[in-house]
Amino acid sequence: MRDWKTLDQYSASIHRYITFCVSGATQRDPVSAQERWLWRKYYKPSLLKFIVSAETVTVDDALSATRSLDRYHKDACDKCMPKGKYMKIKKPAYWWTKKIYNMREVFKRTRRKYKRGRHQPIEKHQKLQEEFKLARKQLILAIRLSKKASWKKLYEEVETDTWGPPYKLVEKKLIGRRPIPGLSTPGRVDSTIDVLFPKESVILWSPRTKNHTFPKVICAGILDLCNKILRWKAPGPKGVLDLVVKEVAINRPDIIRDVFKVCIENSVFPHSWKVAKLFLLRKGYKPLDNPSSYRLICLLSMVGKLSGDL
Repeated sequence: MRDWKTLDQYSASIHRYITFCVSGATQRDPVSAQERWLWRKYYKPSLLKFIVSAETVTVDDALSATRSLDRYHKDACDKCMPKGKYMKIKKPAYWWTKKIYNMREVFKRTRRKYKRGRHQPIEKHQKLQEEFKLARKQLILAIRLSKKASWKKLYEEVETDTWGPPYKLVEKKLIGRRPIPGLSTPGRVDSTIDVLFPKESVILWSPRTKNHTFPKVICAGILDLCNKILRWKAPGPKGVLDLVVKEVAINRPDIIRDVFKVCIENSVFPHSWKVAKLFLLRKGYKPLDNPSSYRLICLLSMVGKLSGDL
């Protein structure tokens, strides 16, 4: 829906007519769910084992070499970290365990038998009642013990991981997640992006001559670029952690070197390195319909940033 408009026509009521256009296609291409990995379960020995045993990247041309390098990085992430899941279901309670699940199933089964056996003989019904009360008592006790153990583990994590789950739990309680109001209004995000990212005319660069030579890309230069990669930063559009890119570049700099070399020789900067993951941050309490009221954060591919630095 787009082109919302309020009419001044008489409607015989206190309301006004609203017109809008409905089209089958969206203005922008839909973005697929980004792949992500659980970086807290990162296991470095598995990554090093993959780097040593994996095949090299094919460098027939610039585009195929870039796609092959992206697959290599994704396979490396799969080997050293489990994938994250986008679940729309409600998360279980912090004290929920497999043992409590089994005890709850036993409790529901005994409760069902107890309620359905009210027309049975008194002795048998009393026996079912005792089984039901015992299962309920054991379930309540198990939940209490699980809650106590979970809080004890949370206290211990405060000392070992300062910015881990305990910090995030307290921060969420104090600040909370406050989404930008009105950001889902049709056309607001598109109009804001169009103003903050104005479309420029295409620049026609002069063709490369045969006599033009490029400096050689060596492994030592790739290792120097690795020092600029910081740990535990937000990943780019592909979801690949910068830590994985850094380990691959340190242990196998020839892979990154060959890809950069073929891109420079063919004067190609791949499109995947130009794509950014965009975040909008509101500046204070400025008007929501003003594009200058938002601060932008663009997350680019780490390989593309290394190529630009080179």
